[in-house]
Amino acid sequence: MRGNLFPTTVYLDDNTRKHIQRLALTTGKPKAEVVREALTTGLRNYKAPPSPSAQAVLDLIEWAEEQHFTGPKDLSTNHNTYAWDK
Repeated sequence: MRGNLFPTTVYLDDNTRKHIQRLALTTGKPKAEVVREALTTGLRNYKAPPSPSAQAVLDLIEWAEEQHFTGPKDLSTNHNTYAWDK
């Protein structure tokens, strides 16, 4: 292991494995480097859709902004008091 690289195991289908092998042969790079570059590029471009619960929060925030809703200034500190009257 070099620098801040950590070993991991990934299971690939045959087409992906062959694609990596071809890229390694044509670029002269080790397969590990090809995989790292592909993952880095893919993750940089990956746009994960929010989960349903995260989308509900985002929708609520959007609604509150449209309504010019403002809550108490100490909400982050005293959220239990406001939510559960504790």
